[in-house]
Parts: sequence; structure tokens; C-alpha cells
Amino acid sequence: GNTLPYRLFFPPGYDEPGANFPLVLFLHGAGQIGNDNLAQVTSHIGGLIEVTRGSEYPAVLLAA
Repeated sequence: GNTLPYRLFFPPGYDEPGANFPLVLFLHGAGQIGNDNLAQVTSHIGGLIEVTRGSEYPAVLLAA
């Protein structure tokens, strides 16, 4: 019964018909262990979230 928490971030326009975006995976290292998946995304990948949610490098971002 173990679960793997994750966060999923979408770029603008992801829900438009015909939208197609690359998928970026962020897998944290052993130094950021935990089970809420909040510390990993708030302290380490703020810039990555911002870039993939922007217009220059839009992508779906999965952080686990």
C-alpha cells in the first residue's frame, strides 16, 4: 500500500484542442526525501516550474 506523491504542472494552453507539449520529469535525489512532495518543489525547482509554465519553453512538468 505505498504511494508515490507527485506534483503535475501544466503550461498555458495545455487544454486547447490539438495542444502538444513535451513532458519534463523531475526526480528528486536522496537528499530531499519525504512523503509530502512539497519541500522538493518549493526549495529546488522554482525556476524549472516558472520556465515550463512560461511561453518560451512550455512543457508539462511532473515532479516526483
